[in-house]
Amino acid sequence: MTSGVVADSIVNMCGAIGLSVAMVALYRRDSRSPLTTRLLLALGVVALLFLVRGAAWWTGSAWLDRVSMIPAALIPLGALIVTEGILRRHAPRAVKIAVVAGGIGLGLGGALGMEGFSTLYSLSLSLFQLAGFAICTWLPERQPRNSALPEPATRRTREARRPSSRW
Repeated sequence: MTSGVVADSIVNMCGAIGLSVAMVALYRRDSRSPLTTRLLLALGVVALLFLVRGAAWWTGSAWLDRVSMIPAALIPLGALIVTEGILRRHAPRAVKIAVVAGGIGLGLGGALGMEGFSTLYSLSLSLFQLAGFAICTWLPERQPRNSALPEPATRRTREARRPSSRW
């Protein structure tokens, strides 16, 4: 094992530990919020990626290296789940299906060892992740500018708020 592989595996393990500490702190701070749950899921996927990839490089296991492709392919799904929580709106059904199907397909493809197509697989995974982040960037832009604001008060609620002048 070269010094570069040792250094990379240590960096991955430290990343996994750091994300785990951040997850514990976030959970302790606000464990009941739906957005916290979504953030914990997304951070957990990345921490799992770091942990499995670091263990694969540390041990030299080709099997663990292939298994690390599963969380790598699920990163866009975690990003989409967090984006939906922040926007308090669902993504279009076609986007959800594409992200889930792509994550499962690329994750299983990597886990089953597509060594013969390593360049094509790496390019596909990279483009899938990039497209997932681009979609998460596009979703807030398609939302109306004032949709995060509360509904304007209707006449009836405005009248209910005024003091009564019947005296």
